[in-house]
Order: sequence, then structure tokens, then C-alpha cells
Amino acid sequence: MNTSIHISRQGQRLGPFSEGQIQEMLNSGMLSQNDLYWKEGNTGWESVGSAFHRTTPPPIAYSERTPGPQMNLAAAHPGFWLRVAAYFIDQILISIAGFIAGFVFALVMAGLGGTDQKIIEGIVPIVGIVVSWLYYALFESSPKQATPGKLVCGFVVTDMNGNRISFGRATGRYFGHIISALTLCIGYIMCAFTEKKQCLHDMMARCLMYKKNG
Repeated sequence: MNTSIHISRQGQRLGPFSEGQIQEMLNSGMLSQNDLYWKEGNTGWESVGSAFHRTTPPPIAYSERTPGPQMNLAAAHPGFWLRVAAYFIDQILISIAGFIAGFVFALVMAGLGGTDQKIIEGIVPIVGIVVSWLYYALFESSPKQATPGKLVCGFVVTDMNGNRISFGRATGRYFGHIISALTLCIGYIMCAFTEKKQCLHDMMARCLMYKKNG
């Protein structure tokens, strides 16, 4: 019977994993011996190195790892439909925020005497783009590491080592959506088939999605 093990990284709880998966992640470099783990019977969180030891040297680069062990780790990354659900939740919230921002902007322009309707109609969509960009970039680079939609669906955005991303990288990932869309949305569909469940814009920004819980 496999023991269910949870990993704590950057304040996020990942798992459960089997002992074999923990060993594979340690060997592949996805885990370090300083990361914390917990399983039933533990009195608290303990370092991975206190119970597990790397049995093979870590690879030089993430992309050069052999595919065999990685297939067992796919469950750590959210799939296509889970990401679609998070996207729709976020779009609802962005639409509400964009409407409020556009309305406030129009009121301010009217108060300043800017009554040219064409100018207002031309700038309001730009306000919407700025709201959407800041929504994704600020939330994904925050300590929560995720937008509200992603948090509801139980996953976060990290770099290739599972760490919190910067505002700049979150910005690059956001505008990378344009490239994913220009490929007839194939860039989005890629997460259903790629090894680490990455979309094209994830690959461009060197980001991963991780489930907070198994």
C-alpha cells in the first residue's frame, strides 16, 4: 500500500504523491532535500532529505530529462479543462472590473470636459486591456501565485523550479497569450498534449501550473 505524501513549497501544499513519485522528483531535480514533506504518522513537516536520498545525479537541464519518470508526475499539473474553467471565472471578474474602470474613466472625462464620444469610445477598450493585464500580472506574481479563477480551481503559476514568478515574467506570460491566439488557438490546446501541461505562452515565459492539492 502506497503512502500518501504531501510536499510544502513556497507556502503551497502539493500532492498527494507516492513514495516512488517523491523519489523520482528528487532524482530529477524537481525536489531538493531541503523541501518539506508530510505523511500520516509524522508529528510535523520534515525535510525531504531526512527520509529520501537522491539515487541518481540530477540532469543538466529540465528539458533533457527522460520522459519515463515524468509521465507519472503529470497529475501535478492541471489539465486543459481545469484551465478552461479557471479562464471563464477570471473573464467574468475581468469583465466586471473592466466595466467599472471604463465607467469611472468616462465619468472623469466628462467631468473634465472631454465630451468627444469617439475619443471616449476609442480609449475605453484600452482601459479594458490594461485592467486585464494588471489583473493577471499582479495576481500571478503575488504571494498567492494565482488569479482568483486559478485559486478556485486549485492551482498556481510558478517558474520551472516551482517558485513564485516576478511581475515582469507574469507580464510576458500575459502578452504571450496573443501568440497562443494567433496560432488559431493551437497554443492553448497544446496544454492537453504537452508533457508538463504547458500552453505555448507558458513555454515562452518558462512557467508551469501546479495543483495546490492532489
